[in-house]
Amino acid sequence: MNRVFFGACLASVVALASAAATFESPSIDLPRQRTVVVLGRGVARDEYSHFFATLERLGSVAVAAAADVKLKVFEEYQYDNAVVLGNPGKVAADLIDFVDAGNNVMVVASSDGTSAGEYLCDELRAVAVDLGAEFTQTPVADPFGSPTAPDLITTDKFVKSKPLIGATTPPAVKYLGLGLQVEEFNPLVIQVLSATSTSYVNDEAVVGKLYGANIGLVTAIQTRVGSRGVLVGGSALLADKYWASNGAFVTRLTEWAQQRHGVLRQSAIDYFKLTEDGEDDRDGDMFRIGQHIRFSMTIEEYDGATAEWVPYAPPADDPVQVEWTMLDPYVRADLKQVGKTHTADMQAPDKYGVFKFVVDHRRVGYTPLVVHHQCPIRPMRMNEYERFLVAAYPYYLGTFSAMAGLALMGAVYLPLLSGRARTD
Repeated sequence: MNRVFFGACLASVVALASAAATFESPSIDLPRQRTVVVLGRGVARDEYSHFFATLERLGSVAVAAAADVKLKVFEEYQYDNAVVLGNPGKVAADLIDFVDAGNNVMVVASSDGTSAGEYLCDELRAVAVDLGAEFTQTPVADPFGSPTAPDLITTDKFVKSKPLIGATTPPAVKYLGLGLQVEEFNPLVIQVLSATSTSYVNDEAVVGKLYGANIGLVTAIQTRVGSRGVLVGGSALLADKYWASNGAFVTRLTEWAQQRHGVLRQSAIDYFKLTEDGEDDRDGDMFRIGQHIRFSMTIEEYDGATAEWVPYAPPADDPVQVEWTMLDPYVRADLKQVGKTHTADMQAPDKYGVFKFVVDHRRVGYTPLVVHHQCPIRPMRMNEYERFLVAAYPYYLGTFSAMAGLALMGAVYLPLLSGRARTD
């Protein structure tokens, strides 16, 4: 009975250790279809018909007042995406918990502080801080770009990221609204759209700190749980009035916010030994120093246009990499793509211990691709060492020379000794 209990405990400990040694990026269920839009004060839906058409193309859309919106009913979220358009005055729902649960949010400040009472309420400003950026108190101005309308900015300062802006750079956009000060040293925040070099913000809190391209107009965040958040400083960016110039960028940004672009997933992670002929050798689950190993994994990217998972094709000069680490990486190799499979051949380091394979692929606009798989390396057994080493040939020669000398001396002196013995 004691042996059975001890065996069960040991199996549980091993299972827990194996689970702790393996980590993979959280999976994301796609597509997301349910969106709720909260309209601010003085915001007419008819003025944003193209934007609403984009939302409806991506899924079902519900419009609710700020006081009436209920994101969670009976501990279950009713929507996958939330859009706050303009300044609603007060938001009863907890948007941060909504994002932490894996959902997406888009906060758009009002471009007209007069009709809305103010550009953004304090609650949404606090939400923005949690999403990695802070709205300014006053609008962005560029008197050199347009002397007659300094608040209306024309900019093409987009981030270089295919998932966020597309394969080709969109045309310059018209912008009217607040600026955004991005949180320093936050690797999760992306400044998607920046102001022109001659722009400034007449705000005492940021005078001398926020000017030119440092001013964010649109920021995005890719959270660690896979959800996404977008902050827009002015609702005019989404309006029908400027849709001719802004439509391509806003459409792509909205699709990204609802996880139609830049979503990666991994599967079929495998690694095994290779024979001298390059064949698979899956004998045993441990590797020894010096062995040739092949690591492979399937990486796919979600295509929002076809709603299918397609092979992820990173740039040739920026491939996915795998590291063989024990505290520090001992081996780093590029993964070569063949269809959906990415493969790398490498040699086990000349050191034994508890190693692990690590893939940590983070690119702007893409979901992080993080994989940790434990893979110990053992030392060579007694019967696995080479019996004759080229470097030891001088020692072999010395040994056999001594043996030959001893035999020669025996052949010469032993007859002499035997003859002398007979004479005596």
